[in-house]
Amino acid sequence: MEEVRYDSAFSFCFSPRPGTRAAGMGERIDPVSVKERLRRLQALQDRHSRDRLKGFVGREVEVLVEGPSAKDSGKLCGRTPCYKMVNFAPGAGNGPLRTVRVNSSGAHTLSGEER
Repeated sequence: MEEVRYDSAFSFCFSPRPGTRAAGMGERIDPVSVKERLRRLQALQDRHSRDRLKGFVGREVEVLVEGPSAKDSGKLCGRTPCYKMVNFAPGAGNGPLRTVRVNSSGAHTLSGEER
């Protein structure tokens, strides 16, 4: 993960499924260690995601509007061409594509204002 630095990742504790090869493997790691490893992995990914989003601050990005922001009905939300979620204050623009100046970044989203 340090080398690739993924934008995001979905990770879960291993759960053997009946009928799979993994279900028949005998050696298991204790649940406490499994949870700690997953916590460390997800913390690392969270840092990488935040770092990637910080790189958008100060830039103008094209956003495909999806609708109102879930947390603020006075804002719109949409996605960049590289699928980053952006919540933004609407301007005078109209139509599904808007130019947004990114003012800040969070754990998983960007915030800005329409240009």
